[in-house]
Amino acid sequence: MGGEPIISSNPLILSSLFFLTNALVAFLKKYYLYALFFLVLTMTSLIVHNNDTVYTNFVDKIAILPVVIYGGYLLFQKMCAKHAFTCFLIILTFLLAIYLYIYGYMNKMYCFSEDKAIAQTYHYILHLISSLGHHLIIIL
Repeated sequence: MGGEPIISSNPLILSSLFFLTNALVAFLKKYYLYALFFLVLTMTSLIVHNNDTVYTNFVDKIAILPVVIYGGYLLFQKMCAKHAFTCFLIILTFLLAIYLYIYGYMNKMYCFSEDKAIAQTYHYILHLISSLGHHLIIIL
């Protein structure tokens, strides 16, 4: 055996587990499809952060799509004036995630920094922000 535990050598494996909390809360709120999407995302995220290849990365990106699309659909279905602040927070988490990912990719910073520690830290934050935004959608 020997060597370091996987989690301490790659914190993104630990942050991928945030999505299990989304799956559980979605399941408890009877959003079974959303829960399934988060279970699949958890699995693909664990795989890509354990074995990052072009193929595993592609599959992980595919798993993100139904989570984002279904989350947007639920948000649209639930939006109303009495939830304006929560909707604002959800939109803010979405825009922040897009900023960290897209702007970071374009400028080789944040999740795409050449410094692996910085890239992992921002990717960890990206997991946390995304998980939080989708929790807000579920409980809205």
